[in-house]
Amino acid sequence: MAQQTSSIWQALVRDRNTRREYAFEIDGIWYGPEAEVSHSVDSSLFDSFGIGNAMSATLTMELYAGEVPRGAVIKRYVRLTNGAQTSEWLPKGVFFTNRRKVEDGLWSIEAYDAMLKADITWTPRPGFTFPCTMEAAARDIALSMEVELDERNVYQPYTMDAYPAGEYMRRDALRDIAAAHGGNWYISDAGKLRLVPLISFPPETSYLVTEHGDAILFGGTKILLSPSGAVTGTAVGAAGADKFYVGLDVTGCTDNGRRQPITSVTLQVDGDNVITAGVYSGMDLYAICPYATQDMALHILLQARDYRYQAFSASAAGLDPAAELGDGVDVGGLYSFLASISDKGDGYADISAPGEEELEDEYPYRSETSRELTGDVDSLRAFIQKSLGEMQIELNSVKTSIQELTAKMNDISNTVTQLDARVSALEGR
Repeated sequence: MAQQTSSIWQALVRDRNTRREYAFEIDGIWYGPEAEVSHSVDSSLFDSFGIGNAMSATLTMELYAGEVPRGAVIKRYVRLTNGAQTSEWLPKGVFFTNRRKVEDGLWSIEAYDAMLKADITWTPRPGFTFPCTMEAAARDIALSMEVELDERNVYQPYTMDAYPAGEYMRRDALRDIAAAHGGNWYISDAGKLRLVPLISFPPETSYLVTEHGDAILFGGTKILLSPSGAVTGTAVGAAGADKFYVGLDVTGCTDNGRRQPITSVTLQVDGDNVITAGVYSGMDLYAICPYATQDMALHILLQARDYRYQAFSASAAGLDPAAELGDGVDVGGLYSFLASISDKGDGYADISAPGEEELEDEYPYRSETSRELTGDVDSLRAFIQKSLGEMQIELNSVKTSIQELTAKMNDISNTVTQLDARVSALEGR
């Protein structure tokens, strides 16, 4: 669901004379549009279409400022203005300075959002116990990351029986929770940890619309051009998203193909075990989730079954800045959802639903995941633990053999000592 905006905002976003202005609050100090030289923000739900991701956003910028402290918190804002009217400031991300340098008062800054704090071992807070619900786990991780959980998140009553043996990263835990819920995590524009289901956007309506996406009425009735697209089920993991119309307000749009319908869901528990729901005849929605159950896989399939992912990329899109990742978008005659936004700070972002053009769309195939099982930390940890366990068994066996050999040596030594004593006794006669 996009951010809530005022009536002034909604009027200005339709005005061709409207421009976007950005401002930043750095370590509590406000820097308006006049301070900024340039900036860009890149954010996404996934690199390749799928579930079970927890993605970070990046901010790079140049602006004139006073002192920018080490690790400074940067809050980004945007507003609309046409000279006569000006909207409210809308939050567009919270970032933490990673690198910075200054020359003659001009700061060059690289920063990341709070998801980077997920790359730390998850150490549950005092009093936290297992088994626990995934919601409780997400809440504990959010507290550790010093962020709030987005109020739009919706959780299923799934449980995590135990903390995995060995090291377990916060990001891995979030990925497991996302996979179980058929969605992906990201940090929202308000700086909150948000769980977005794979399909939360409204269905395609195909009504005749104005250049702004408003339905054209004929006698009070909307004019339907064609049947709506297939977006099935109810959102899993968040409240429903909004829909935005971009139309031809882009400098370029590429159709990268519509994938085969989702017909199955596969959750990889470990290297030897998988749980599958559905029939592998179209796209198989695949993810790694050590807590997977048959109910999880079936629930995800019920939400995503028959959905056909529309991959596209569009440059310099006249998108409402209130839009967020996961919202639906009608662009260049294609209807999909915002899975990636690259905002260069000029008010016209590059947007996409990532995916290269498929040459064999007629064949069933499996969605990708950023977590390769062969290189997954959990799998590596399990392998090491298994190997250490086998080594310990072997060491115990060797230790037992040595003890038995020592005992035999002692027996032999005792026997030799006794023989020596007898020989001495006989010689003394």
